[in-house]
Amino acid sequence: GISYVPFVMKAVCEGIRKFPMLNSSWTEDNKIIVKKRINLGIAVATDAGLVVPTIYDADQYTLASLAKQVNALAQRARSNKLTVQDMQNSTFVVNNPGVFGTIISVPIINQPHAGILSMDAVVKRPVVIEDDAIAVRSMMYLCLSFDHRILDGAGAGGFLQAVRTKLQAYGREIDVY
Repeated sequence: GISYVPFVMKAVCEGIRKFPMLNSSWTEDNKIIVKKRINLGIAVATDAGLVVPTIYDADQYTLASLAKQVNALAQRARSNKLTVQDMQNSTFVVNNPGVFGTIISVPIINQPHAGILSMDAVVKRPVVIEDDAIAVRSMMYLCLSFDHRILDGAGAGGFLQAVRTKLQAYGREIDVY
């Protein structure tokens, strides 16, 4: 099966399309450059530390092909076979500290990016559903860190709402609050 990471990445791509300022950078001369391509950096833990290789044009992949890209990059990263090209030109970063069991984490923006999204562990929690009934659901927290020089809280909140809406539309029991 496919892990939830490609689902989050696809949702991030949709969110970026709706809020393109998150796919931009702040320059030294105080200008904003909005990137046309959505090149997602994916943080990968290796024995030598964290690396962030790039999936170019991530929004152009299907879920299955995105999953293959993530797995291939992670494998190359862990076997120390990343190329210079693999490590360049990301426009937004997705981090998954949840693999280590974290419940809430706050990522630091990698300059010159406008934002980074972390996803934490998927855990079962009681939630209130229709008619005030309580049910156990698989839940995951997302945290968006963003550059306030580029985007304000309303845009960041709208992006997170778009990501959440897309994830819930997949029909998987991953609710994001």
